[in-house]
Amino acid sequence: MSGFGIHRLLYRLLPSRASLDYCKHCIATGDVAAAMPALRAKSAAGHAEAAYLLGQLYAEGKLIPKNTTEALRLYLRAAEKGSPEAADQLGSWYLFGAAQADDPMQAAGLQTAANLDKANPLAALFDQQGVHQDYQQAAYWNQQAVKQGMVPAKSRLGLQYALGLGVKKSLEHAIALLKPAAEAGDELALVASGIYYLGGFGGTADPLAARQWLDAAPPSPSGLANVLWALTYISGDPTQWQPQQAFDLLLPAAKQGNAAAMYYIGDLIAAGHISPPNMTAELWMRRAAAKGHVRAIAALVRMLTSSTASNASPLEAASLCRQAADNGDGEAMFLLAHLYLQGTGLQKSDIFAFKWAQKSSQAQFSAGTELLAWMHAKGVGTPADAASALKLLDSIAEKLSPDGLRLKQQLLSPPQP
Repeated sequence: MSGFGIHRLLYRLLPSRASLDYCKHCIATGDVAAAMPALRAKSAAGHAEAAYLLGQLYAEGKLIPKNTTEALRLYLRAAEKGSPEAADQLGSWYLFGAAQADDPMQAAGLQTAANLDKANPLAALFDQQGVHQDYQQAAYWNQQAVKQGMVPAKSRLGLQYALGLGVKKSLEHAIALLKPAAEAGDELALVASGIYYLGGFGGTADPLAARQWLDAAPPSPSGLANVLWALTYISGDPTQWQPQQAFDLLLPAAKQGNAAAMYYIGDLIAAGHISPPNMTAELWMRRAAAKGHVRAIAALVRMLTSSTASNASPLEAASLCRQAADNGDGEAMFLLAHLYLQGTGLQKSDIFAFKWAQKSSQAQFSAGTELLAWMHAKGVGTPADAASALKLLDSIAEKLSPDGLRLKQQLLSPPQP
């Protein structure tokens, strides 16, 4: 074969500078500059995979300057042209925000067990570098990615159904998505399935099933796995609890700086379940509160305002309570309303008490709704309005306390002549 013939053969065998294979080869070898002209041209022409690859380069910012806004534009272009990888990425970005953490569990907003009972555990995560959370968009793109067989999208969509984020809450839909993803080994699905069976999404707790999924999840640097594993020992039937086993798991996580672990240790000590030497419930609650753990702050407020506390500090309690209330915690809002009603640690004000009771109710904290109903019924901080009080009590009928039930009965009883 002549030299000319060999060159022609090699030319046919080697990838063209305009081909996607050539672009991938350049990216793999770090020569992005050689790939960019073809990637840009193909992306502009509507080539889905080229747009996705270009978006990846901008998103990662390793070989070219990071530009999340440009990456989002390219991912949208690719996804609209049918790229399953782009749809999957969009589902993740719109759910968690663009700036993802190294630890996928932290990125999922599950870094503290306190998130198990918050209305919106994915709020206020990371710096949103050009992509703000949008749960409706997340649901749409996760659904598109699921249809194209992307396992991580199943985990995210399952989490959305479990929490009611961008979709109507449905535990049935949630586990139907989470289970196959967990069986495929997806880390988020394994942990979310564990939370599901802990009853963290509002279902019936099944500690044994929870342990099965959590045991299969890889360890998390944040100590999350230890905390969730510990919760399997203190969930469900209290007669079956094993507090010491829970403590043995929580302590290493607390030493790693996990605020939820600190909170649960404090809670176990406060309830008298464990009595570790040289440890107090207040000590652990303070440590967790210092990290912004809202349930620890609420617990500490109760400790500091208790009539039996030897170190009561109403001013500190009011300051802590306002901090957690401003961060959107329903229980802290409820406690702050009580502090205003009693004039504990701040100036007594029925008007401010009513305001914070309203906020607590809006945050779906049932005790806050009950307090708001009482204020409507008694005309405290607002004109008396029995109809509004009854409407509020009916909205939490299954969660009413004995005091709430008595108030409802009083409102329903005809006035005595």
